[in-house]
Amino acid sequence: MLRVPGIAWSSLVLTAICFSSFASVRAQEGTIEVEPLSGESIRASVVSLAADGSLSADARALGDWSEIRRISWDRTPEPGSPDRWQVRTVGGGLLGASRIAMGDETVAFETRSGRVEVPIEKIVGIRHVTVATTDAPPANATDDDQLVVSVEGASETLVGVVEGIDDQGVAFSFDDQTRTIPWERVTDLTFARAGMDPVGSGARVLLSDGDVWFGEPSELDDRRLVLAIGDSTSIEFGIERLIELQFVSDRVLQLSSQEPIEASAVGLLLPVRAWQRDRSVDGSPFRLDSSDPRRRSFASGLGIPSGTRLTFACEGFDRFRSIVGIDASAGGGGDCVIVVETEGREVLRERLTSGSEPLEIDLLLDGASRLTLSVEFGEGLELGDHVDWCDARLLKTGPR
Repeated sequence: MLRVPGIAWSSLVLTAICFSSFASVRAQEGTIEVEPLSGESIRASVVSLAADGSLSADARALGDWSEIRRISWDRTPEPGSPDRWQVRTVGGGLLGASRIAMGDETVAFETRSGRVEVPIEKIVGIRHVTVATTDAPPANATDDDQLVVSVEGASETLVGVVEGIDDQGVAFSFDDQTRTIPWERVTDLTFARAGMDPVGSGARVLLSDGDVWFGEPSELDDRRLVLAIGDSTSIEFGIERLIELQFVSDRVLQLSSQEPIEASAVGLLLPVRAWQRDRSVDGSPFRLDSSDPRRRSFASGLGIPSGTRLTFACEGFDRFRSIVGIDASAGGGGDCVIVVETEGREVLRERLTSGSEPLEIDLLLDGASRLTLSVEFGEGLELGDHVDWCDARLLKTGPR
């Protein structure tokens, strides 16, 4: 049951009834995929999490959940109806909300999983979906809250302090005054410094309705997942709603979150193009051509054009993994060579062309402290060389 202090329990009764009606739901044999940090993926019908944090798949012990990268269920997402607000939380959470209210140090939301109160420091921003027309702003690195409002058809950013939030608007202090700005004029609200610090360990929970929650898993079986999203707040999800659990720990490091220690780029026919974080070379989301639907789109990675060479520090990690291919934005063009080096020694060289199956890379680092990723020109010079290094990450797969 959802345990949230200060929340009207009547709003949770229907949710609890819906969850209990699926208590007997069980995945078909082999429809759950577990991806450990090391070794091949495991197919199972039941995955369980014990109170001590250890996972098992069909009674096979897998170790602590920090040793697991991902658990996925063989289901197709079915996004729910659009909500009035989109709430971004630390750890990559993304929730649809139909009602909203700010209390003392918390914000309460009515979500598709019921009503929940989230500490303000766990919230990156709130987006008014019915008004917003552009992408959500990045995390706010300043010490002030920021409110994006529409003024005579143009956007203006107010800098100050949020004093209150309800369904009608945002009470905001700025320029030595406090005014309530109606939601009809508000596009986005981002809280000061939220999302700027490392989130530590936990799991992103992708649900079939499109919501993404972040917290620490405390219970998982063939009926439900219980996720702690604060010191005193837990939320329960019926197992039939789960699409994927993505575990976050200090044993996995996404390269897109790091600055290269060395970077160089050259052009041939075209000016030098910039490499991208979590986007393809042209700035669009990653889109790979693959016979496997799970290898077509990714949220994290590097978009690297030909003629580019990036070197990252990798000391303390023992493995590098990524799925690499030419993005669909290349329009059928693209012909290049990818190269991976450790400590300046070449360990992989492969030709990539558009339309070919993405290449899965899994390399041992053998104590290396420097990892270099390069894309060299191919037969088509740099035309269409939009290389996606999807989910490029460093791993600690050995014992703690």
